Amino acid sequence: MRKEKTFCPQCRCEFPAWVHRCPHCKVPLVEERPPRPETVEKAISYEALVDLIRKNGGQLEIDLITTDVGKCRRWSFPYQGHGYAWARKIQGSYSNISVDLITTDVGMEKKWSFPYRGYGYAWMKKGVLTLTLEE
Repeated sequence: MRKEKTFCPQCRCEFPAWVHRCPHCKVPLVEERPPRPETVEKAISYEALVDLIRKNGGQLEIDLITTDVGKCRRWSFPYQGHGYAWARKIQGSYSNISVDLITTDVGMEKKWSFPYRGYGYAWMKKGVLTLTLEE
């Protein structure tokens, strides 16, 4: 039986089966979605975060990857409609700090261009940022 979807082993994004390489990570896709990274329960204090940023010259650069993508599709007769996608969850880490950014509100807009179908796009309007200290 042929799979209908493939997944990126790094960012965990989902793609149609005919896609063989992640356009973002540039790695071959797999048939099974990789497991979610484990989250840690203990949150880092504000003071500890400020101290860490000060030690790094006023900046803290953290590599983040999208680990969950939200999608929805709108249909409109007689056209095929349009779809939306946004980063639902973004994760990363710095030293012993785990970072989770979760979308809580999504903005969506649609652009039309007659006689073409147009397109829709979405973005994170609001999110919750959680920093946890790994032990």
